[in-house]
Order: sequence, then structure tokens, then C-alpha cells
Amino acid sequence: MVKRCLLYVLLTAFISCNQASKQPLPDETDRTETSFLVFEKEIKGEVLGITLDKPFGLAVDFQGNIYLSDAGNDRIIKFDNSLKPIAQFGGFGSQEGMMNFPTYLGFDNGLNLMVSDEKNRRISRFNSQLHYVDQIRFSDDDDPNKFGYPSGIAFTQHGEVWVADRENNQIMVFNNVGNFDHILGDFGYGGGQLASPEKIIRTKSGNFIVCDAGNQRLIVYDEYGTYKSEMESDEFSYPISLAVSKERFFILDSDLGVVFQTNKQMQIESEYGPKIPGDHTSLRSPSDLILLPDNGLLISDSGNNRLLLGRLIFEE
Repeated sequence: MVKRCLLYVLLTAFISCNQASKQPLPDETDRTETSFLVFEKEIKGEVLGITLDKPFGLAVDFQGNIYLSDAGNDRIIKFDNSLKPIAQFGGFGSQEGMMNFPTYLGFDNGLNLMVSDEKNRRISRFNSQLHYVDQIRFSDDDDPNKFGYPSGIAFTQHGEVWVADRENNQIMVFNNVGNFDHILGDFGYGGGQLASPEKIIRTKSGNFIVCDAGNQRLIVYDEYGTYKSEMESDEFSYPISLAVSKERFFILDSDLGVVFQTNKQMQIESEYGPKIPGDHTSLRSPSDLILLPDNGLLISDSGNNRLLLGRLIFEE
């Protein structure tokens, strides 16, 4: 309780001091409710003939289909909107369309699925039929230390690609034809500097929120890469992923196995986990989460080799 009171004071002061220079965070309205997250179902064991191994990244397309990077099996699984598995692709290798520990997923401004193929040091693009299209190389032969390994990915409205470099503590920005353009957030803490960046999301207002996990905070940049604001809390340990609704933010902490729910000022309202009511297994090293219709919250519980679907219940 003391931590939360302190967080509230710090955030209130921060917002007051920066109100003139920053835009509001995305599309939210004031709302006071009590909320709960309850267990609904899990997916584990064999999926399309192969046992889940280190399920990591999650994404959803315009039709409501859900995609999972099954990192330990070097494949991507496609589920329909009822979480029934309907297709898979990938497999271990460095050839086009193959993978080596895929992690984060995202959709560009069209219908293409982008995969952070971490150990192959590239971002692979697949079309809506799940056929390989092309790749962005996450390396430079002339400067081997320039790039590390890709993690989170996001896209501007103009087709630029932001790729988090967890190893080198930076974001690499590529233009709309896949050529490297510039770097954001060199290693550090002050301002927009980063340490072990993970998931990146783009809000409806065009801002980018980066899970600055090594600094135990979130960083907000505008679409041009200018630092705008941040959220940090003594309660965070390794905030790896983030999902945004119209009213709230949901922040997943991998170390703690906890989901923090915040209001539009990013003040913590609730926390869920490590054990979700109705489930007998504590979250262990979860890696990603996404929001689904009807207040569904899907979590990739990597340490337990499963997907967990929870349902948010709000009471006025």
C-alpha cells in the first residue's frame, strides 16, 4: 500500500509537470470499477501433433485469428477466434521461411505477419496465406557489433519498422523498404535510454510504448522517436509485455508472474497473479499477453509451456 501511495504521488507530480509537453495516452475515458481476472481455460500439451515448448509471442489479425510463436519448436501456430488450432508453419532452420527461436509477432499495415526470428537475427514476413514473403536482416557485415538480437517489433503508419534490440539496449528503425535508418534509446536510464527492451506497441494516437524491462519501466515515444514520458514503479521487476484497451493498460511482469492493471494515468489499480483464481498453477516466466473480445486476456505462460485464457470481470 505504501508503494502504491508513493507511486500515485510520483505519477501525479510527473503528469502535472509534463502536462503541457505531452499528449494524452491512447483513447481512454475515466471509469471507476472493481475488477477481477478469473481463469477460463488453458492450452497445453500437444497442439497439431507437437507438444508446446516455450510458447512466447502473441498477435491477433483483423479477422480475430490468434497467432503464437512456439519458440522451442521453431514454429508459428494459428488459432481461430475460439482458440482452436487450425494451421502451423516454420520449423528449425535458417532457410527462408524456417526459424530459430521465434519470439515476438506483429502485423504490419497490411495483412502481413512479422516474426522476430531471434537466433537467425532477422525479421521474417509472411502473407495472409502464411507464405514466406521476405525478411529484414538484423545484422551488418561491416559492423558486427551494431546489432544484437531482435525482440519486440512495431510499425509506423508509413511502414517503418521498429525492432527492439534486447542485447544492445536500443531500438533499430528500418524504413518502409526494410533498410536500416537510425537508432533510438542508446543504453542507459535517463530520458529515453533503454535497458533490455522487450515488447513494443503502437497506440491509436500514433505513440509507441516500449517495455523498458531492464530499467523496470515503460517508455513512451512519439512516432518520430522523440521521448515523451515514462512509467516506473517499485512494484515492477521485469515488465516484458503490455496490452492497451480504451480504458486501461495491462502490464505483464515476467519475473513476478503478475499482470498489473493501470488506469489512463498509468496508476496501478489492480494486480493479478501469480496464481489466477480458478487455476491451480502459478504463472512462471510469462512472456506476452493480448486482449481479446468480451474482456478476454490471453497470456503466454512460457515457463509452464501453456496458454492461459482469463476473463476480466468489472463491477461498477
